[in-house]
Amino acid sequence: MLLLSATPVNNSLTDLRNQLSIITADKDHAFNEHGITSVSSLLRKAQKEINDWIDTEERSKSKLLDQLPAEFFKLLEMVTISRSRKHITGYYGTDNVGKFPNKLKPES
Repeated sequence: MLLLSATPVNNSLTDLRNQLSIITADKDHAFNEHGITSVSSLLRKAQKEINDWIDTEERSKSKLLDQLPAEFFKLLEMVTISRSRKHITGYYGTDNVGKFPNKLKPES
């Protein structure tokens, strides 16, 4: 299990590739049976599409989603689990993990 922060530090897919490398013990073909022959190649292609999209004048979300390889979405679906405080407390409770700390109001 890998716990990730929601705070972005890097705007590239390199971090994702490195995290998947940890999970798959550096096996670039670990998702081969799911139609992904090379994780690093797929993420390079996806990053190129993102970079090309950033450089265009018409940056619509739908255009980007159409340009990204279908295997990219398949990979994300296989490895992404998103949980919010509300989801965790609603489905799992706090008996085993404890309560979340109270959120403080942000100071500007």
